Amino acid sequence: MRHASGRPAGADNFVKWRRTIDEHLELGRLTWDEYGMFSWLCTKADQRTGRLRTSWPTLADQTTHSANYAGKLCPSLKGKGYIAFREHRARRGGLVEVAID
Repeated sequence: MRHASGRPAGADNFVKWRRTIDEHLELGRLTWDEYGMFSWLCTKADQRTGRLRTSWPTLADQTTHSANYAGKLCPSLKGKGYIAFREHRARRGGLVEVAID
């Protein structure tokens, strides 16, 4: 399906992808699990803002990871500068707003 502009439907529904992500994988800066989580977060993020409201249990339901492991992958991605979010230790299943960097 195409829009009136002639562009394919969904052509504007994206978050800009990091061009060097392949190098980060090859150099070991990013693990495959971190890459998978980063890719998932990019896919789920609002295309205009690059933000996503979620929780570790929700990410666990959506991926093959446990809530505990999702809760480790996301802070690791944050520490490496791929995403940003405020600390939210008050509640284990609480919502967190993730921003794609």
